[in-house]
Amino acid sequence: MKKKKRNKFKKILIVVILLIIVIILSLLNFGVLDDKINKYKLGKLNYSKETIDFFDKKDLTIPIIKYNKYSKTLEVAISSNNYIDRYFNNYLNIIYVDDEDFIVNINKLMDMGYSFSDVNKIYEKLEKKYIQVVTSSEYIGDIQKYLDTQKADIDRTNSEKAIFEKVTSEAKVDIQQSMIDREADQLV
Repeated sequence: MKKKKRNKFKKILIVVILLIIVIILSLLNFGVLDDKINKYKLGKLNYSKETIDFFDKKDLTIPIIKYNKYSKTLEVAISSNNYIDRYFNNYLNIIYVDDEDFIVNINKLMDMGYSFSDVNKIYEKLEKKYIQVVTSSEYIGDIQKYLDTQKADIDRTNSEKAIFEKVTSEAKVDIQQSMIDREADQLV
């Protein structure tokens, strides 16, 4: 009698285990567990829930997981509603700069034909006012030469300012009383 109960228990246990395996496999087939795992992975990369939902809607989840790196530029492009599909790979590789016009400007630069590495160089080497000049002008073929020229101009200007400030801060001027009297007389 005990043997029959034991055999019956073993059969039930085997059926339950098989059912669990079938359920897990069906969940994997329908992508339910994959979605949960992928969302978990994206969350671990520090993407916000809204951005993760956007990835899911645009079928970008797998490419982002393969990239396996957080991109603040991509996240801000999405959250600011300035995301452009064709620049997806560029957003992943552009180093984020905290500037309210950053995404709009990089979109302009990429529209003009600049690569992500050009955009990174532009933001690394130029001040904001010069970036505005670049985004409002025509495509500059040799951007590195332009950046070097702009950097040299900025350095020269800063050097001239420093020299002028040093000279004027140490200068002493003696004004004779007769000059002051003459100027006072002319004012009256």
